[in-house]
Amino acid sequence: PSNEGFTLRQVVAFAADQHDPSQLYVGVVNDKEVGGVFASTDGGVKWRQVSSGLGGRDVYSLAMAPDNTLLAGTSHGVFRLTNGMWTAASDLAPAPAPPAKKPVARKGAKVAPRPVAAKKVEAKGPSLLSSASVYALTNGSDGIYAGTSAGLWRTTNGGQGWTQLQVPQLVDGRYVASHERMIVAASLTGTALSENGGESWTSIMPPPTLTQIAALAIDGLGNLWIGGPEG
Repeated sequence: PSNEGFTLRQVVAFAADQHDPSQLYVGVVNDKEVGGVFASTDGGVKWRQVSSGLGGRDVYSLAMAPDNTLLAGTSHGVFRLTNGMWTAASDLAPAPAPPAKKPVARKGAKVAPRPVAAKKVEAKGPSLLSSASVYALTNGSDGIYAGTSAGLWRTTNGGQGWTQLQVPQLVDGRYVASHERMIVAASLTGTALSENGGESWTSIMPPPTLTQIAALAIDGLGNLWIGGPEG
């Protein structure tokens, strides 16, 4: 047994420190009082809770950013672990562009009609991601991908800013796997493949005997593996 300080919990996510393999993290669900994330510094012998700032959220996925910052995909958004405290990463957005300066007309000069300004569109991406269930986080050569109830997202700066990818074949992203620039995303019933880092996507038909997708992976040779109730 390797569960001192950690029993009777449903583990659905796992991550390891990139520089210290004895530093482990697991995410748990259905454990509101003492759930969230547990950490071990001795390879899994003893565990301690590291959930300050998660607000009782279930943790569906974990991933290490290139700077060795831990990201957690939760029932409501993505969080980053910094100095033992979790902060919302899916609320971070690029600063808005400064307003254009109005031209100043000289006395007696003719002023051309001012073009009609485009209507301001609020950036809904961050708020949409912060309220989404983040089922999967995976590292790719072009960033970290998040499969969520609000579609597929990508960050190229360790979770400090997110972009939604257009995947017409999928309404949501339950599973995401990557190998170099190959990205595969899946819902419970459909699968989409990108061979250029998420710029374009094609549909992949799952095995006809599979009633529901429950697991997704790409091996080192680029082969796609899909699992479900039928095997």
